[in-house]
Amino acid sequence: FGADTFPDIIVATNSVNGIVIYRGTGAGGFAVPVSVPAVALPASHDVAVSDLDGIRGNDIVVACADGSVRVLLHDPGVDTFTQGPVLQAGNSALSVVLANVDGKNKDDIIVASTGADEVTIFYNDGNGGFAATQPLRKPTVAGRPPPQSVAAGDVNGDGFPDVVVAYTGSSNIGILLNDGKGKVADPFFLTPGVAPRAVRLADINNDGKLDILYTSFAGDSFGYFRNTGNNVFVHQGPFSIPTLIPAGTLPGPIGITTADINADGTADVIIAENNMARVDVFTTSCP
Repeated sequence: FGADTFPDIIVATNSVNGIVIYRGTGAGGFAVPVSVPAVALPASHDVAVSDLDGIRGNDIVVACADGSVRVLLHDPGVDTFTQGPVLQAGNSALSVVLANVDGKNKDDIIVASTGADEVTIFYNDGNGGFAATQPLRKPTVAGRPPPQSVAAGDVNGDGFPDVVVAYTGSSNIGILLNDGKGKVADPFFLTPGVAPRAVRLADINNDGKLDILYTSFAGDSFGYFRNTGNNVFVHQGPFSIPTLIPAGTLPGPIGITTADINADGTADVIIAENNMARVDVFTTSCP
């Protein structure tokens, strides 16, 4: 954000004022965190960033505990944010991701709402407005299958972003393929053998295909489905996360992402531990 080109960090907080921003200093460090002024937010679960209107630079989308999805529009004149559309995604919007689902000019908003057991796409009209679809279909199982996490990316190589959802209650990962016309098909499901908590997409083995990574509280583990093409995914894992100190404390892997930490050209896995207040890095190797 701002006139510089230094990466900033945005953090969702489970408290009033919702998010804080650590602005990059350009020297490998970050300034003291600040909350977004002039915008009152409820407790927040997740954030995503993209230029949603094409005129102000990167904007922020916040998934909030009250079920709302807040769009914060960047004001470059004073380098701050103003309240944009407030969208409703049921009860307890837990995860949000941005992707150009309909192939038009700007990213759309995809939200997983745990309390409402729904995943909803809000289509961007390109002028600062968003229209919601009907909630996407979920697994048919006894009890509640709440979606805990959502990711988006082209998993079948047709050039259109697909939607991937972690359904904790049914221990499934749903894949909803984009039809290339702005709609997504009913899901087909992968079964990791544990209840997935978070999902992310990354090319783990450098074959040009997006693989599906997940974390799970069950066994305090993570794993991934290797994408072999033609909608075939081969399960790898789950792998247990070491319990270090304090003794008896379970990690509680709540978030997962990837980056090339050791600069070897291969994506490494980074996991946020909820109960141990730590971040684990698992380096990968690729022949």
